Amino acid sequence: MIISVMLMLAGGHGSMTETLYLDLFFLVNLFADLYLLFLTGLILREPVRRRKGQLFLGATVGAAVGCPGILSQTSASGLDSSELAIPALLMTQVALAAAAF
Repeated sequence: MIISVMLMLAGGHGSMTETLYLDLFFLVNLFADLYLLFLTGLILREPVRRRKGQLFLGATVGAAVGCPGILSQTSASGLDSSELAIPALLMTQVALAAAAF
């Protein structure tokens, strides 16, 4: 089932309506986060090939935290830096945390 959300963006001469499909946004964000976490793990020389589950969990957390951030935007202005930093730090911590428990 596709969930669509109507965003009203205030334009200069009127308003414009855009449709955002949350399932597609989540999936694109999930795979982008997964790719970036994999590259980050390679750069940090972490054993990412043995941590596929953790990488997927971290990407899922990042995508899930990113969805409410896009829904809270009511104008075309940019995102605040804290809205970008908190999900990135959270998903990196989940995916690349040392498993020395």
